[in-house]
Amino acid sequence: MTNPMHLVIAGAPLEASLLSAWFRNSYTPDDLTISLVTKAEDAKSRVHQLNFTNLGIITHLGLDEKAFMKLTGATFNLGTWFKGWQDSSHHYFQPFGTHGGPMDFVSFQHYLFKKRGFDKNVSYEDYSLSCVAASKCKFTHPKSDPTSIASTIGYSLAIDEQATVKGLMGYLAETDVTFYDADISFVKADGESIQTLELSDGTSVSGTMFIDCTGQARSLIKSLNGFEHKACKRLGSYTVADFTIKSDSELKPYSEVHNTASGWFRIDQSQAVTAGQFIGDESLSEQDVINAVQAAVPNADVSVTSIESFVSGRLENLWLGNCVAMGETAANYEPLDCSPLHSLIAQSFRLLDLFPRSENVELQRFELNRKAVWWHDNIRDFNLLRHAMRNSKQSLTKLIDTDLPSSLKHKLSLYQSNGQVADSEEEPFHDDYLTATMIGLQLYPNKYNPLLESFDFAELNTRFNAMRDKIGLASDIMPNHQDYLARYLSAN
Repeated sequence: MTNPMHLVIAGAPLEASLLSAWFRNSYTPDDLTISLVTKAEDAKSRVHQLNFTNLGIITHLGLDEKAFMKLTGATFNLGTWFKGWQDSSHHYFQPFGTHGGPMDFVSFQHYLFKKRGFDKNVSYEDYSLSCVAASKCKFTHPKSDPTSIASTIGYSLAIDEQATVKGLMGYLAETDVTFYDADISFVKADGESIQTLELSDGTSVSGTMFIDCTGQARSLIKSLNGFEHKACKRLGSYTVADFTIKSDSELKPYSEVHNTASGWFRIDQSQAVTAGQFIGDESLSEQDVINAVQAAVPNADVSVTSIESFVSGRLENLWLGNCVAMGETAANYEPLDCSPLHSLIAQSFRLLDLFPRSENVELQRFELNRKAVWWHDNIRDFNLLRHAMRNSKQSLTKLIDTDLPSSLKHKLSLYQSNGQVADSEEEPFHDDYLTATMIGLQLYPNKYNPLLESFDFAELNTRFNAMRDKIGLASDIMPNHQDYLARYLSAN
């Protein structure tokens, strides 16, 4: 019998503990032993969105959704309200669910594009149950019946970082994972691979493979040959200030993103904490954050818990030698749509598929790095698009003529020419989400699908007006989010 591989996971409490639970539940102790190096007390007062595409992690941890939500203090989340993004009057909802319904090979957005020719006030949001339900603070689980309007609901889980770390550490205490509550003092490496981690308590931890979750310090992977951080000059450096708000209001099934003169901030809500992240320039102060949040959220009792500076960008290779960088270690982009946790879980699924099964891992390493580049560059493009439209209203033609990456220009050009979004490899979001972003930013194509001309538009209009009314009625009878959450978590 061969000796098991020894995996060392080191860094930020949430990312490191989540990955430790993930790998412990994926392999037997005969195949893999695990050491976790983290300071659990360093968990932040932060709420993270476990994106709809990441919910598979729950069953992968051997839990059902209800048990996971209790462990993480989670609430349901239907999407994000963007408030004042282009100007003070510009508000729109970015849902996780879908809009409209199929029309024999014609995507629903083309109906909207054609109708805008004679009705500029038509609202895309009226055709999304997730949007309408969020506006009324309603929630219910999506139905499996594809003929039900409730099957179009999409959601994420808003998880409490401190509650999640506490729950995961309890989860891991029942396993054979070896836990080191210490900082990393020194990384012993020969450039090709890491041998040991020297810890602040004097302990040495050796391993076969290492996962680096140390954030922008990149303490492990930077010791290896080939380390390169590729900064995104267009997005530049930024500062993140974490803050909490004392709130007695009902639990909302959505997040909020507010644009301000000094930056922008998002607010997420778990069962226990209302927390946010303010993103501004390097001169951002605590008082700047408090003033801006209170201006947008009157009477808010705001407390700033931390301020850190970041450089937008990604690693050129997140797998070097026997070390893989995950989460904020692999890439730093403003959390407009895709959080580091979303990327962490996506990369974890890939690593699980490509995890070393022999000493020769060159092909696996190449494939993971190749896909990671696509993934992170798609996130970069999404942020560049949002920033290009921040405090600005411009046409697709003008936008395409600006200094943007060719990959983003391709998406915008395709959308401009026929109203379809380009679904590229390793796309973080589904087509409907991308389309909702374009429409939310008031970007409309020159043409719609010509197949729509073969439909009786009056009949189609009647059909979709009925759908809009059905969505309104369905949302009316849906339960209040906070009431639904309480009943769901208390039921056996």
